[in-house]
Amino acid sequence: VILANPKPVEDYKKGKEELKIQHKEDRSLLTIADQKTEDTIKGHLHLSYDDSEFITEEAENIAKNFEKVWIIDPIDGTREYSSGIDYWSILIAYAVKGEIILGVCYFPVLDLLLFGEKGKGAYVGENSVHVSSNGDLSSAFMGYNSIRSFNLSEKDVLMKLIDSTE
Repeated sequence: VILANPKPVEDYKKGKEELKIQHKEDRSLLTIADQKTEDTIKGHLHLSYDDSEFITEEAENIAKNFEKVWIIDPIDGTREYSSGIDYWSILIAYAVKGEIILGVCYFPVLDLLLFGEKGKGAYVGENSVHVSSNGDLSSAFMGYNSIRSFNLSEKDVLMKLIDSTE
């Protein structure tokens, strides 16, 4: 329902020219689909939660009191999206008085929904998931996408962590 129109899935393989790709100050990408998807999500949420504020990736953040805040990344993985790679998602979180109480990650192309709600658990689709009970870092798996936005000391810490896992 939230993504009824526009549909970023229909746009993402149209090619870079039609996506009107721009580079933000941090060198990350911005497409017309990022902006349209963000506006659509905010519009739908505003209909049911008109007293909420928004913190979003693409628009000026207007949150003032942080009582009820929706946090939105309309297309997480814009580089993948703009390259026609299926592994991008839509991220939405909801915070009340500074505490995240709901998180949603939706992969439209894969039709895969991951979500968690404070006190109610985490799910992949209808299946409950949980944190691994593995206490040995050397046998843990770690996934990451880009270290571009990390500063040098953070990159060193990340690389040590990566070297400690499988």
